Amino acid sequence: MNDVRQVTARFSDGVALDIAVRDGQPVLTAALEAGINLLHQCRAGSCSTCISQRVDGEFEMESTTSIALMPSEIREGKLLTCLTHAKSDGVLDFAYESKWLDRERARKYTTTVLDVVRTCDTVTSLQIEVDPGEDEPTFVSGMYFLLRVPGTDHWRAYSAATGPTELPAMTFLVRHVPDGVMTEFVSTACAPGDSIEIEGPFGEFFLRDTDAALIMVAGGTGLAPILSILDSIREKRRNRNRILLCFGVTRYDDLFYLDELELRRHLMPQLEVRIGVAIADERWDGPVGMVTDLLKDGDGSDKHVAYVCGPPPMVEAALDRLVAAGVPREAVHYERFAPSSSAAS
Repeated sequence: MNDVRQVTARFSDGVALDIAVRDGQPVLTAALEAGINLLHQCRAGSCSTCISQRVDGEFEMESTTSIALMPSEIREGKLLTCLTHAKSDGVLDFAYESKWLDRERARKYTTTVLDVVRTCDTVTSLQIEVDPGEDEPTFVSGMYFLLRVPGTDHWRAYSAATGPTELPAMTFLVRHVPDGVMTEFVSTACAPGDSIEIEGPFGEFFLRDTDAALIMVAGGTGLAPILSILDSIREKRRNRNRILLCFGVTRYDDLFYLDELELRRHLMPQLEVRIGVAIADERWDGPVGMVTDLLKDGDGSDKHVAYVCGPPPMVEAALDRLVAAGVPREAVHYERFAPSSSAAS
C-alpha cells in the first residue's frame, strides 16, 4: 500500500483543509480528487495558477519541465502544486480565500468577434461577445481566459481588459509576437462575425476586497487586467484611497490606450497615472526608463496593496522595488506572461 501524507492547505481567511496525498501523487491531483477545487489551469507547471507557499514539511517539485516560477519565488519556498509531491506531512499556504474553492469551474463558451482594432505597432484589441443562449462567464476582474485560434488546436491565454459588468461583451489585448499563431490570425484573418471558442476563467490574479491605497504596475499588455480591476473599483465606488498606476512600454510606437487611461483618470479623482517609455525618440517628452523607474521613494508603505502584471523580469523587478519600499510581500499580487505559453499574456 502506498504511503499517504497529510498536507494541510491554509487559506487567507483562516480556513484550513486536510488533503491526503499518496506517494508519487501531485498535491493538486490529490486535492481535486478530494473535492478541494484549488485554483489551477494548465496542470503542467507553465501557468503558475496553482502556486502555494511551503510553511512546513518536506516537498519535492518535479524539474522535468520549464516551470513558471521566478528564482526569487523558488528561494522563498513557493511551489506549484501540480508538480509538487509530499515527502512528509506538511502545510501549504494559498494566497486567496477559501470561498474561491466553491467558484464555478472553468468552462468553454462560443463567442463572436465584434471588432478588431490595431491599437499600436505591437498590440491589437479584440472585442468579442458571448453568443446568445450561452451562460455568461462568472469571473472577477483580473482573471484570464484561454482563446482558441480558429481552425487550429492552439489555445492562447489573455486577461480580460473589461469587467463582468460589460458582459456579454469582452475585450482582450493581443500582443504581437514573431510567428505567433494568434498574432497571425488577428493581423490577417480576423474579422467581425468570426466565431472564437474561449475557456475560463482562470488565475489567482484578481481584485481583492480592500480599502487600502493601491499601487499598480503594468508592462505592455499587462495593462489589460489592470484596466478591468480599475473599472470594477470605480463601479463599486468603495475604494477612495489613492491609486497609483505605472504603465510602461519599450518604444514610443508601442504606446496604446492613452485615451482610455486619460478617461479613467478623469472618472477617478484618486487615480494617478504615470507612463514611461524604455527607449524614447524625439516624439516622447515623458519619463524614459523601465516601468519600475516610475516608482518613486515614498510611493509604497506597509499600508499599501499592489497589483503587478507584465513579463517575468519586469514582475521580478517590481516585486523587489515594492518590497523595498515597505509593501508587504503578501500584499503584492502579480501575473506574469510569456509568448505562446499557457501563462497569461
